[in-house]
Amino acid sequence: MSIRPHLRFTEIILWSIAIALLASLLFTQMRRRVVIAASTPPPYTVIMRETVYDGHGNSKSGPEYLYAVRSDGSSVWRETQHPLARRDIRYVSGQTVIVNETTSSKSTTFDLNRNTSEGRDPNSQCLNTTSGKPFTSVGPQVVLGEEVLMGVRSIKIQFTTPTSTAT
Repeated sequence: MSIRPHLRFTEIILWSIAIALLASLLFTQMRRRVVIAASTPPPYTVIMRETVYDGHGNSKSGPEYLYAVRSDGSSVWRETQHPLARRDIRYVSGQTVIVNETTSSKSTTFDLNRNTSEGRDPNSQCLNTTSGKPFTSVGPQVVLGEEVLMGVRSIKIQFTTPTSTAT
């Protein structure tokens, strides 16, 4: 009868170790998910439509651009100007797929040095990049307003060049 309590004690110790290991594993996985979620950019989509003015002040519809970023940092740039349409799909892995929608053709390249840090920062009303620098690739930009579309916060930005205005 003296052997039985010893086995019971060993069984309790083994179960305690198993529960502690399981709790540690779950905590580590939950903490890892929080770190991954905090380091990924928020997904967003930007649509820009240009209005082109001639020398007499007459306006006409210009090209339309779409820029979308997924939560993993992959992005799509789509340019449409009738009758042409093109998409550049850039994956985080460095793979880039260029699709010519007019001719139904595509080209794939691979860039190991891809920089994914230049997305728009939602905390600056999308006027700065995620690295904190002003987003000036298209000229000076002005925030026209903020609205919620289908439950998603969106910012309306306008930029003007000498020949066009895009919103």
